[in-house]
Amino acid sequence: MYRSSRLALLYSMAIAWSTGAIADLTGLFPSSDGRLFLAADHHIYVSENEGASWSHFADLGTVVYSVATHPEIPQKILVGTYDWIWLSNDNGNSWMQANGIAQSSDPEFGDAYNRADDIVITNDGSGRIYMTGAVRGAHLSVDGGITWKSLNDPTAHPEQILVSPDDSLTVYLRDASWGYIARTSNGGESWSLVSFPKISPTFMVIDVTDPSYLLLGARDFSSGVFLHSTNQGENWSTTSDELYHRIPAKIEFDPTNPLNVYAAARLYLSNNVENGSSIYVSNDGGLSWQPLSSAPKTSARDIFVSPTSKTMVLLGMDSMWRSSDKGETWTEISLGFIIDDQSDDSSDDQLPDSNEVTNSGGGLLSWLNYLLVLLLAKRKFHFRTEVSRY
Repeated sequence: MYRSSRLALLYSMAIAWSTGAIADLTGLFPSSDGRLFLAADHHIYVSENEGASWSHFADLGTVVYSVATHPEIPQKILVGTYDWIWLSNDNGNSWMQANGIAQSSDPEFGDAYNRADDIVITNDGSGRIYMTGAVRGAHLSVDGGITWKSLNDPTAHPEQILVSPDDSLTVYLRDASWGYIARTSNGGESWSLVSFPKISPTFMVIDVTDPSYLLLGARDFSSGVFLHSTNQGENWSTTSDELYHRIPAKIEFDPTNPLNVYAAARLYLSNNVENGSSIYVSNDGGLSWQPLSSAPKTSARDIFVSPTSKTMVLLGMDSMWRSSDKGETWTEISLGFIIDDQSDDSSDDQLPDSNEVTNSGGGLLSWLNYLLVLLLAKRKFHFRTEVSRY
């Protein structure tokens, strides 16, 4: 499996260092039974009323990155963590660690070698479950997540995996380092690097009503951009809409109308929440975008759009907001339910998400980071060829 050079990894770590610590709030994860999960540090919280109130669900003792519930049996839950994958078959009453945790062949990766960033459980009867980790790459399980095999993908640090809703053998990987998009049409037996502009992708989504249509958010130096593809990512078109000092962190199709698309936008190289908007909206399927003027003044990292009501939930770096009228008005949700461990654990040494940028690094450090991005971008192609196999 190909992995990026040590220099590329240091670049990712430099971004995280120069802009502050990684935020505790990780993301929102909806379940097929109407529940909404929130990952925050070691803990998982659950809401049964679309974010209006929350209760503690689990403490896995390690940083949580993703929560996936089985589409037909929602009491079966898989969780991607800093310490590999954890499973529960009884709605979180008991947990077991999946087989496959291993030591890195490169000691500089340390414990981050077992980080599991994203999990997708298919719903076509094949039993296929896909996972990707920023160091170990894409893996497949066909026994409910107990054992995993590597899919030998060609990316460097893949942190997002997507599966076509009409074909569980068509899989995409979004790379966190140098902008790769990889695709397989045979379940990972072979891969191709999709033709893609030389920018850094931050989030990708598939239109469930037309699986050949993809939307992509990306970072282009200090600005965010949107792209779309109508042929499974073979070709991409960029919109003219740029997000100055913001980058798309999450993109969601409105389940009730796929022409309406929402994007949560996080601040980048700035700590001024007046720059841009925390939410951008498209009413034409992602061909054009406009800031949502009523959006909360915050740096956003995730957004949930209800499939059954007008509810939306916006997750900031250190805040949560809820709307019951499709974003016209917002109420801030108290985070008093969040447990503050203040513990000294492996999260201090984790491999940072290359798009993970908080607001605490404004001023001089932000501009030093900007110069670093410019310098490395000029040598980007050179770095992309410096790979090692292990």
